[in-house]
Amino acid sequence: MTVSRPDALTPPAAGGEWPIAPLAESALLVQMGDRIDEALVGRVLALADAIDAAELHGVVDVVPSYTTLMVVFDPERADGDALAAAIRNLAVTTSTQAPAGRVRAIPVAYGGELGPDLEDVAARAGMTPDEVVRRHSGARYRVACMGFAPGFGYLLGLPPELAMPRRATPRARVPAGSVALGGDQAAVYPLTTPGGWHVLGRTPLKLFDLAAPEPIFLQPGDEVRFEPIDRATYDRLDAEQADSPSSRETPATGVRAIEIVKPGALDSVQDLGRPGRMRSGVTPGGACDRAALILGNRLVGNSPDAAGIESTLVGPTLRFHADAVVALTGADAGARLNGRPALNWEPFAVREGDELALGAMRDGARTYLCVAGGIDAPIVLGGRGTDLFGKFGGWQGRALAAGDRLPLGEPLAPAADLLRRRLVAPLVRDSATPVRVVLGPQRDRFTEEGIATLLGAPYAVTPQSDRMGLRLRGPALEHRDGADLISEGIAAGAIQAPGDGQPIVLLPARQTVGGYPKIATVIGADLDRLGQARPGDTLRFAAVDLADARLALLAARAALGPEAVTERARPVSGWSPDDAPEPERNDSVTDAARAWTPTGIADLLERARRSGAVSLDLDIAPIGVHLQARWQAAGLEAAPSMGETGEAAAPGGEIIPAPVLGIFYRRSEPAGPPLAEEGRPVRAGQTIAVLEVMKTYHEVVAPRDGVLARFLVEDGAFVEYGQPLARLTRG
Repeated sequence: MTVSRPDALTPPAAGGEWPIAPLAESALLVQMGDRIDEALVGRVLALADAIDAAELHGVVDVVPSYTTLMVVFDPERADGDALAAAIRNLAVTTSTQAPAGRVRAIPVAYGGELGPDLEDVAARAGMTPDEVVRRHSGARYRVACMGFAPGFGYLLGLPPELAMPRRATPRARVPAGSVALGGDQAAVYPLTTPGGWHVLGRTPLKLFDLAAPEPIFLQPGDEVRFEPIDRATYDRLDAEQADSPSSRETPATGVRAIEIVKPGALDSVQDLGRPGRMRSGVTPGGACDRAALILGNRLVGNSPDAAGIESTLVGPTLRFHADAVVALTGADAGARLNGRPALNWEPFAVREGDELALGAMRDGARTYLCVAGGIDAPIVLGGRGTDLFGKFGGWQGRALAAGDRLPLGEPLAPAADLLRRRLVAPLVRDSATPVRVVLGPQRDRFTEEGIATLLGAPYAVTPQSDRMGLRLRGPALEHRDGADLISEGIAAGAIQAPGDGQPIVLLPARQTVGGYPKIATVIGADLDRLGQARPGDTLRFAAVDLADARLALLAARAALGPEAVTERARPVSGWSPDDAPEPERNDSVTDAARAWTPTGIADLLERARRSGAVSLDLDIAPIGVHLQARWQAAGLEAAPSMGETGEAAAPGGEIIPAPVLGIFYRRSEPAGPPLAEEGRPVRAGQTIAVLEVMKTYHEVVAPRDGVLARFLVEDGAFVEYGQPLARLTRG
């Protein structure tokens, strides 16, 4: 793009009022008004339809909202300035009349256990429950936009006398089909999710049903009418829905499979996502580190978008039920194949019955396991990946659990050929360099001091981060006009700032629309770095212009193309002599084995301790040695382990280390009793505490029977991986 200012707006349409702002190098935001009304929503939807009909080259998605239209495009196939000019021309020639939408009738059983808030809404509105039902069902609604969850439509048309603030305390669980109101809008929950709207009743219809010809019942522009029914009719219709084909996709079957023996902190099937469905409330999703997944797939001969397993912070233990060629990319999880160190960033072979164990990640947040043939999960809404919030795709729409058997596709090349593959150059990322951003689209909603703070201050990644976004902690970003914003489409990498001024950087599993001002957008070339950011990591930001952002993305994509992988003359080690030639001798392995004697290890430990180090973690992969030590002021707290042998011990008892970084809690819930008491006996495998990280919980268990002498950290403290948590003595 040939725009001089990083956040420059293209000129408005001739005689019009619709400026277009860039969202980094891959999206545009058309601002069509500044207040919510049905006529404006109609103009937004009309322009969206016009863009669809024009089939503008390179457009990936069109996301209408109340006052804006977000257009996502591929910078390799479209120029941002040319696309903005085409949209301006369409805006001039497009009718301002709302396109005719479908009429959707939704039966509702009001009140009782199906509508627990009806009585309260009536009392607040100063009318009877029957009058609330009459007015609510007598109105005509229009779907303005979709967001929050797949199929969740925000409905305009609520009678003003029924408008009221959302619940002070949101519910942890609102059943699917709940008909609700919040503020001056109405909605129907398509999935069972948390929610803070007032629930008036429930419909037996499935508004998100993967078995239906139209899986998503509502779409922007639809007219909605609510029809009251009694409880008996609801029960009958609900029973009929229950007898219909299941909306849960049927997992693919096959003999070749991977079994989850022990899950990690969060494992899920992921591919490159579901582009083009944001207008229906379906997040693009996909791998948080796309480059790692693409390169892993290239190493094992797959299509770049083949599905693999994404693991977060602590990886799983897997058992293979077929011979296969696999590659591990992303963060180093200290993987071990049948107890021996496994390769990273290179393909290696596994045999039927082999077990691959991934541990805690040391240099990032996510590891990817790619298998020749890919994970043969069903294609759902255009992708194989897991939407954890929407509860669909991947493996039964959820995180992987012990006993799951994931079917594998057929490899595209012989194993011996795949084992010759290697990367032409390693994937290098400098975590010390700032994350690059393009300022805007709402930089005017922040003071100059706020913008300078973003570009000058360090921000720490908090444990509350997840696949939806990185929640950061640091100096507050100062707003100029408050933190409320009419909801609009959210681009990947958008940096939004709620009322507390603490930035949130949106990741692949983000909501499709949101209502906080966005000070900047991370450029596409740096998004994968965010996917590897761990709690406690520090991020800094630097502004670049659109031209630099586009060039950086094109260069990053080029580095992931077919030329990123080459072939050796011989396969790498890991395949038996029956299947491949004998690998070349590596004398460095023998030399390393000679060098790493017990005396050498003891000398290394002593030097590390004297240097003031508090921990040491070292894998010597060629000879199968894993060295781990932790120090406190009193001395060594955890002795080194050699391979799979040896027991971590310390004077006065055994130290129980943190299996993953996170926030330490002695209770499973705030008001609950302690999971274990100091001075009391504990059993092997008993949960003594939990660690919360990235909205998942990881149990801390006693390694053997004994007495819990004392905890070594305070409740609610943030702890690092391997940090001593408790001391266990023999009872």
